[in-house]
Amino acid sequence: MQALTVSKIIWLMLSLPPAIKLVVVWRDLSTDWSRFTIFLSTHWVYRIFEGIPA
Repeated sequence: MQALTVSKIIWLMLSLPPAIKLVVVWRDLSTDWSRFTIFLSTHWVYRIFEGIPA
């Protein structure tokens, strides 16, 4: 049961920065709300991949 809880927490941490960034892009918001996830280590991984040109 504990492994299930840990996996859900990890999934949430991994999916939060991209989800917030998608909401900002889709809604064309004036401020970048992804700064609220700056305390997560996954925020920085997402930023690295975002900076790679397509």
